[in-house]
Amino acid sequence: GFLLISELPRRSIIRSDPNSRAAGTLWICSLVLGWYTVSITLILYNKWVITSWTPGGMRFPISYTTSHMLLKGCLAWLYFSFVRGKRPPWLGWGIFIGFSLAGSFAALDIVTSNLSFLYISATFYTFLKSASLTFMLGFALLFCLEPPSASLISTVALTSAGMFLASYGAPEFHLL
Repeated sequence: GFLLISELPRRSIIRSDPNSRAAGTLWICSLVLGWYTVSITLILYNKWVITSWTPGGMRFPISYTTSHMLLKGCLAWLYFSFVRGKRPPWLGWGIFIGFSLAGSFAALDIVTSNLSFLYISATFYTFLKSASLTFMLGFALLFCLEPPSASLISTVALTSAGMFLASYGAPEFHLL
């Protein structure tokens, strides 16, 4: 739904002038709105599965996440094998270990996110998720991965402030 809001005007602009700046801007808007749509849908779906799917909810979010990661691996293998008609590329040990570390940390992120749904509301989770932007900016500046700029810092500050205001009063902790 949100994706069509910016995608339809972008396509009409591309027909009249394929190299226009407006088409590029609307392409970025389409990607952002698509990402927001998928992200919010997954948050609400995971919250529903973990808390309300069966009477009492699913109490095994780690198994749920493990099956999710296995399914993603199988689908990636099927894509390479049948859609592209190739075998998955052979990786050296250095690349394999690097990908394994990145995949392990991504899986740990997803597991802890799913575990948090047992204790906090989806609104508070969304607030905490958006607060990670502040930490990422801090570490990027600390390790000189990103040059400091007023526009970058103000964008992260405004985003964090907006998310704080949107979810103010939402924290509900259920420890047992």
